[in-house]
Amino acid sequence: MKYRPSRNFVYLMVALCPLTVALYFGLMPELPGFEARAIPGEIAFSSATPPAGQKKVAKRTATKSVRAEEWMEEGYENFMKWDNNPWKSDRHSSFGGHYLQLLSSKDPKDQAYCREIGRQVEAWYRKLMLRYPELAVEMRTVPDEENAFLKWLELSARVKEERKGQLSMLGFPPSLEHHLMSDGPWDPDAATTWLAQNQSRMDEIHAIAGMTDASVNGIAVERWTDVPVRLALDCARSLMFEARLAAEQGDPAAALESIRAAKNFSDHFMRVESPTLWSQTIQMIIQRDLTDLTFNCLLQTLPAGSVEADAWQTALNPAIAPPSEFARSMKGEWGSMIRYWVLPIILDTEEPDRVTDGAELLDTQAIPYRRVVRTFEQGELTDIPNLDDSLAVDFSHLSRNGRKLGEILSTGADHWSESWKRAQSGHAMTLAAFAVMKGQPVPKDPIYGKEYTWDPTTRVLSMPSGEDFERMKIKPITIPRH
Repeated sequence: MKYRPSRNFVYLMVALCPLTVALYFGLMPELPGFEARAIPGEIAFSSATPPAGQKKVAKRTATKSVRAEEWMEEGYENFMKWDNNPWKSDRHSSFGGHYLQLLSSKDPKDQAYCREIGRQVEAWYRKLMLRYPELAVEMRTVPDEENAFLKWLELSARVKEERKGQLSMLGFPPSLEHHLMSDGPWDPDAATTWLAQNQSRMDEIHAIAGMTDASVNGIAVERWTDVPVRLALDCARSLMFEARLAAEQGDPAAALESIRAAKNFSDHFMRVESPTLWSQTIQMIIQRDLTDLTFNCLLQTLPAGSVEADAWQTALNPAIAPPSEFARSMKGEWGSMIRYWVLPIILDTEEPDRVTDGAELLDTQAIPYRRVVRTFEQGELTDIPNLDDSLAVDFSHLSRNGRKLGEILSTGADHWSESWKRAQSGHAMTLAAFAVMKGQPVPKDPIYGKEYTWDPTTRVLSMPSGEDFERMKIKPITIPRH
């Protein structure tokens, strides 16, 4: 006679099985010493490098078993996040945050594990540059004492520790903060006092600004990927305070020197081998602020006959960057993203939301970056208006975690070049303004080939007329009579 389990027994087993799974996955890993530390994972590409003309990776059909597996994974994660779950785990609350948490750990085992992941990341990054040579970055060797970017990172680390939770990273007084936010007048007395009280810091900023080389070679990627934007801007603005005070005191040489220092400081962010899009944004913001300050304030304030247009143009250096410079930033953006986010999550075998189809994600992410880099590297100045920087990516063929990570990294990444294109048009008009200062005819816009709008009576130079230029919202320049 065959044994048949009772209905109550079947119900009990159905109820206990999910509980057993929850206990195993939710509670047991928390027990100390339960499992030895796993070795960082491997990445296996199933095909050769995708062809250079390929715009996306071929889709993979989601079978019933794949969909069922993803449904179970999502159900388990939701269960572990459920407030009424006695084994609730917070480790799933931040996707991909496990490695970043380990980086700040003081546990020697965590530190050793991070070092091993870091070694694997760098090894795989070198392999990826061979797989995608269009995205490769060639590093330079710059001595530490001559590396302006390293000195900037050291300064920023100290300042961030000193100024935790503060809006102004350098401690500007409220009146200067309001002025910087266009919410108050210029306060020369507050600027004079602040500069005097922070002379040692200004000496350090000047020293960094006076350097001529910058590199990220040998610096851990987590140190330079997340650049403190506000601190970079404040350093440049402190030099602008100096320039404005010098102009008000009738000292063109001192004003010019402070502008030159601020410009060189901002250029360090683009001198490194792999500047990111954030680095490029910092440089563009500082350049714009320097141009506005120079024409709207300094040149209007300095005594007549004391301004040498050539010297000011050299100091401000509003050079129009070729499209290849934007391509260089795209290489740096891809490299920093891959090394800081993607590879650690793929290689971290302890990551709760680990991406199991890492090779496919890496290919999917690289293909649009490769296309944009090739497009911009081959472009000329007159091509700028029509260069396509779209990074639209189809992640539908990836696993659920692969899609999640890909979509997180792609958020806001599309059409980054619009600000860059606008900045180049702004630089072109600044060069035209200097030409007028030197008594030369008003040149045409070199990118669009259009005539600038020039009023010799008010001495106001504006962008050419048309909807394209109106959308740029580039401010007119009032050119002083010197």
